[in-house]
Amino acid sequence: MDHSSIKYAFENASGIQKTDNPIIYMVFQRLTLCLKDIYYILVGNAEQAKKAIEKCDEQTKKNRKEDWDTDEIKVLDTPFDTYCGGHCKIIGLIKCKLENKNKCCGDWIPHELKSQNEIDEFIKTIPSKVEHPHGRFEIWDMTENGLILHLTTTTM
Repeated sequence: MDHSSIKYAFENASGIQKTDNPIIYMVFQRLTLCLKDIYYILVGNAEQAKKAIEKCDEQTKKNRKEDWDTDEIKVLDTPFDTYCGGHCKIIGLIKCKLENKNKCCGDWIPHELKSQNEIDEFIKTIPSKVEHPHGRFEIWDMTENGLILHLTTTTM
């Protein structure tokens, strides 16, 4: 819940929905991971989102240990894992502090939406976004019970 994209999403949802317990609608996009685009969908109030994020983190850490020999092990991460990209050296800014949870770079693109209908419309556009001719995509729901496969396909 400390990640800036989640904080902003709740701030924006609170202003739009005019409630103390807003619901966020987010899609996190990771492009071209072993010829596969990955999308995580997160919908819920603060309590539901917190549990879903914790479950996602828990499952990802478990997969890192169990899949130690896979080519993809180095890229198993969550939408909330960040790193210092080194841009600070190029433009003379202060380097990301180690103790800061949110660094300047991440491999996931957050999309903040306003409703389940907007998420459904976003999902419809995904097949047209796959660029590699043998590419495929997976869509996962981030839930309080863990990651649940929503849809997977190959575009060939």
